Amino acid sequence: MKRRNTRKKITTARIGLDPRLRNLSASIANVRDRVAEFALVATPDMTLRDIIAHCGTLSTSGHLDVFFTDGTWTFKDGVSISRPRVNFWSLGNNTVFERHKSATGTRPLLELRAEEITLNGIRFNDTGTNLGPAVKVTEDRCVVRNCTIEDSWRAIEVNGADGVRVLDNHVLASRDTDYSIYVTGSSVDGIMVGNIVEQAGLTANIFFDTGSARWVIANNQTLSGKIRFTDTDGHATTSNSGSSISVVADENSVVSAMVFS
Repeated sequence: MKRRNTRKKITTARIGLDPRLRNLSASIANVRDRVAEFALVATPDMTLRDIIAHCGTLSTSGHLDVFFTDGTWTFKDGVSISRPRVNFWSLGNNTVFERHKSATGTRPLLELRAEEITLNGIRFNDTGTNLGPAVKVTEDRCVVRNCTIEDSWRAIEVNGADGVRVLDNHVLASRDTDYSIYVTGSSVDGIMVGNIVEQAGLTANIFFDTGSARWVIANNQTLSGKIRFTDTDGHATTSNSGSSISVVADENSVVSAMVFS
């Protein structure tokens, strides 16, 4: 007796022919293209200059996120970012920007020359003879956050920029005998919070020059130094430890001091 085959035939869609898959593929491609307009993954085979140049070719209307993988970017001279609203993010814990030891001059290792640029989690190493800061901020509303300055002439300089936030950075060493973090050029309305400065023997670990007004200065740890400003100008200071907060008439004459512990 002949047995009937009762098993159901299973049909499978062929990729590329099923219209649902074609629509899904087109949607994914569209999202990928849109993300590419506002985000970039940077790997060590890309030079920092190429990355910054690429930032300039993308849309300037919105924020652009650049995600750096672990790796070291080495260059002989300093570089600057002139595109506003760029965010540099470290994807891991070992994204390093370093300057070659043969570099000379006074250029910053990295200068933020446009508004609303953010650095987050970058490690800076500048062990040569250059006399420029690791990071210099010259435009408003920039953010330097969670960065480690392993070695430099000066760690961070804010010059003529308002509304800048310097948050949760760790300065291990700086060669300047005056300041590790320096605020000048009448920079106002900024936030200096949660930073650790280990360098000893400085005039001030964090120094606010004349005209730097209305800064929030809180929860900073200066292990062997001071936080100083030339006049109060509406600064709000609280819970800074390991040093003294000093109001000075100039760099060498202390008018009054209050110690926070």
